[in-house]
Amino acid sequence: TDVLGFGPDTISSAGCLITSVTSALAGFGIEIDGAIPTPRDFNNWLKLNGGYLNSDWYTWETILPLGFSFQGFVNTTAGIAEQIMKKNVVILNVSNGHHYVLCTGINAFGYAVMDPATPGKTIYNFTEVVRGGAYSYKEASQPKSLAM
Repeated sequence: TDVLGFGPDTISSAGCLITSVTSALAGFGIEIDGAIPTPRDFNNWLKLNGGYLNSDWYTWETILPLGFSFQGFVNTTAGIAEQIMKKNVVILNVSNGHHYVLCTGINAFGYAVMDPATPGKTIYNFTEVVRGGAYSYKEASQPKSLAM
Protein backbone atom coordinates (compact mmCIF):
# COMPACT_ATOMS: atom_id res chain seq x y z
CA THR A 1 0.00 0.00 0.00
CA ASP A 2 2.47 2.62 -1.20
CA VAL A 3 1.16 6.17 -1.15
CA LEU A 4 0.94 7.74 -4.61
CA GLY A 5 3.00 10.92 -4.54
CA PHE A 6 2.22 12.65 -1.28
CA GLY A 7 -1.23 11.12 -0.90
CA PRO A 8 -3.92 10.49 -0.08
CA ASP A 9 -4.34 7.76 -2.75
CA THR A 10 -2.19 4.67 -3.13
CA ILE A 11 -0.38 3.35 -6.19
CA SER A 12 -2.69 0.33 -6.23
CA SER A 13 -5.85 2.47 -6.16
CA ALA A 14 -4.85 5.37 -8.43
CA GLY A 15 -1.41 4.69 -9.89
CA CYS A 16 -2.41 3.63 -13.40
CA LEU A 17 -0.77 6.67 -14.99
CA ILE A 18 2.61 6.27 -13.30
CA THR A 19 2.45 2.50 -13.83
CA SER A 20 1.89 3.06 -17.56
CA VAL A 21 4.80 5.53 -17.70
CA THR A 22 6.97 3.09 -15.71
CA SER A 23 6.23 0.40 -18.29
CA ALA A 24 7.28 2.76 -21.08
CA LEU A 25 10.53 3.55 -19.25
CA ALA A 26 11.22 -0.16 -18.78
CA GLY A 27 10.60 -0.72 -22.49
CA PHE A 28 13.43 1.70 -23.27
CA GLY A 29 15.75 0.11 -20.71
CA ILE A 30 15.70 3.12 -18.38
CA GLU A 31 16.96 2.24 -14.90
CA ILE A 32 16.65 3.85 -11.49
CA ASP A 33 19.41 2.92 -9.05
CA GLY A 34 20.76 0.37 -11.53
CA ALA A 35 17.54 -1.60 -12.02
CA ILE A 36 14.50 -1.47 -14.28
CA PRO A 37 12.05 0.56 -12.18
CA THR A 38 8.87 -0.67 -10.59
CA PRO A 39 5.97 1.75 -10.07
CA ARG A 40 7.17 2.08 -6.45
CA ASP A 41 10.68 3.06 -7.61
CA PHE A 42 9.33 5.54 -10.15
CA ASN A 43 6.92 7.01 -7.59
CA ASN A 44 9.81 7.55 -5.18
CA TRP A 45 11.92 9.11 -7.95
CA LEU A 46 9.03 11.42 -8.87
CA LYS A 47 8.65 12.53 -5.26
CA LEU A 48 12.34 13.48 -5.14
CA ASN A 49 12.32 15.21 -8.54
CA GLY A 50 9.24 17.45 -8.54
CA GLY A 51 7.06 14.91 -10.30
CA TYR A 52 3.84 15.76 -8.50
CA LEU A 53 1.62 18.81 -8.16
CA ASN A 54 -1.12 19.09 -5.54
CA SER A 55 0.08 15.98 -3.67
CA ASP A 56 -0.43 13.34 -6.36
CA TRP A 57 -1.02 14.90 -9.80
CA TYR A 58 1.65 13.58 -12.16
CA THR A 59 3.72 16.26 -13.90
CA TRP A 60 4.18 15.08 -17.49
CA GLU A 61 7.37 17.10 -18.08
CA THR A 62 9.25 15.55 -15.15
CA ILE A 63 10.84 12.77 -17.21
CA LEU A 64 12.69 15.19 -19.51
CA PRO A 65 16.02 14.24 -17.80
CA LEU A 66 15.34 10.65 -18.89
CA GLY A 67 15.23 11.71 -22.56
CA PHE A 68 11.44 12.00 -22.87
CA SER A 69 9.97 15.22 -24.21
CA PHE A 70 6.26 15.73 -23.58
CA GLN A 71 4.59 16.52 -26.91
CA GLY A 72 1.23 17.36 -25.37
CA PHE A 73 -2.23 15.85 -25.45
CA VAL A 74 -4.03 14.70 -28.58
CA ASN A 75 -7.81 14.36 -28.59
CA THR A 76 -8.56 12.66 -31.90
CA THR A 77 -8.01 9.19 -33.30
CA ALA A 78 -6.06 10.72 -36.19
CA GLY A 79 -3.87 12.70 -33.79
CA ILE A 80 -3.16 9.68 -31.64
CA ALA A 81 -2.43 7.57 -34.72
CA GLU A 82 0.01 10.23 -35.92
CA GLN A 83 1.91 10.06 -32.61
CA ILE A 84 2.03 6.26 -32.83
CA MET A 85 3.33 6.43 -36.41
CA LYS A 86 6.09 8.77 -35.22
CA LYS A 87 7.03 5.98 -32.77
CA ASN A 88 6.26 8.24 -29.82
CA VAL A 89 5.17 6.86 -26.48
CA VAL A 90 1.43 7.37 -26.06
CA ILE A 91 -0.36 7.06 -22.73
CA LEU A 92 -4.10 6.76 -23.37
CA ASN A 93 -6.75 8.22 -21.08
CA VAL A 94 -9.72 5.81 -21.13
CA SER A 95 -12.86 4.93 -19.17
CA ASN A 96 -14.38 8.41 -19.45
CA GLY A 97 -11.12 9.95 -18.27
CA HIS A 98 -10.75 7.83 -15.11
CA HIS A 99 -7.96 5.45 -16.18
CA TYR A 100 -4.65 5.43 -18.06
CA VAL A 101 -3.03 2.70 -20.15
CA LEU A 102 0.15 2.40 -22.22
CA CYS A 103 -0.57 2.24 -25.94
CA THR A 104 1.48 -0.46 -27.66
CA GLY A 105 0.01 -0.16 -31.16
CA ILE A 106 -3.01 0.47 -33.32
CA ASN A 107 -5.10 -1.77 -35.54
CA ALA A 108 -8.50 -1.78 -37.24
CA PHE A 109 -10.27 -2.53 -33.94
CA GLY A 110 -8.64 0.14 -31.79
CA TYR A 111 -5.52 0.59 -29.72
CA ALA A 112 -3.38 -2.28 -28.45
CA VAL A 113 -2.52 -1.57 -24.82
CA MET A 114 -0.82 -2.64 -21.64
CA ASP A 115 -3.51 -2.04 -19.02
CA PRO A 116 -2.02 -2.01 -15.50
CA ALA A 117 -5.41 -2.61 -13.86
CA THR A 118 -6.68 -5.33 -16.20
CA PRO A 119 -3.79 -7.33 -17.69
CA GLY A 120 -6.17 -9.40 -19.83
CA LYS A 121 -7.57 -6.32 -21.58
CA THR A 122 -5.34 -5.78 -24.59
CA ILE A 123 -7.51 -3.55 -26.84
CA TYR A 124 -9.46 -0.35 -26.28
CA ASN A 125 -11.65 0.60 -29.20
CA PHE A 126 -11.36 4.12 -30.56
CA THR A 127 -14.55 5.33 -28.86
CA GLU A 128 -13.27 4.29 -25.40
CA VAL A 129 -10.35 6.74 -25.55
CA VAL A 130 -10.72 10.31 -24.26
CA ARG A 131 -7.24 11.53 -25.24
CA GLY A 132 -3.60 10.54 -25.35
CA GLY A 133 -0.50 12.09 -23.85
CA ALA A 134 2.52 11.71 -26.13
CA TYR A 135 6.26 11.64 -25.49
CA SER A 136 9.11 11.64 -27.97
CA TYR A 137 12.33 9.94 -26.84
CA LYS A 138 15.92 10.86 -27.60
CA GLU A 139 18.09 8.03 -26.36
CA ALA A 140 21.58 9.10 -27.41
CA SER A 141 21.96 12.16 -25.21
CA GLN A 142 20.44 10.83 -21.99
CA PRO A 143 21.62 8.55 -19.19
CA LYS A 144 20.05 5.11 -19.05
CA SER A 145 20.28 4.97 -15.26
CA LEU A 146 19.46 7.57 -12.63
CA ALA A 147 20.09 7.56 -8.92
CA MET A 148 17.36 8.13 -6.37
